[in-house]
Amino acid sequence: MDDPTSHFLDKYNLKTIAYNVSEGARRWYIKHAGDFIKAQSGRRLTTLTTSDIGNYLKRKAETKHWQSGTVKQDLAYRVSMLPAWPTPITRALCVP
Repeated sequence: MDDPTSHFLDKYNLKTIAYNVSEGARRWYIKHAGDFIKAQSGRRLTTLTTSDIGNYLKRKAETKHWQSGTVKQDLAYRVSMLPAWPTPITRALCVP
């Protein structure tokens, strides 16, 4: 990442430490903040609005929903190829 982004993420990390965020959660906070910054195509953070943040989160949720739906369909197909005896697991995976 470029220097201003690294500087921001370093300051963000220090802020999460000050708020006693656990180390495991802190890593995810930093990752998500970095992903958000990368998605802004070089725009300065000071120019972003709450709408920009909301739109980013909405796009991210839609992508995640699509991916989880695709994975579930793939699993359902794979389970359908298993032997024909129903089990609780195969029934749970095949329910749309």
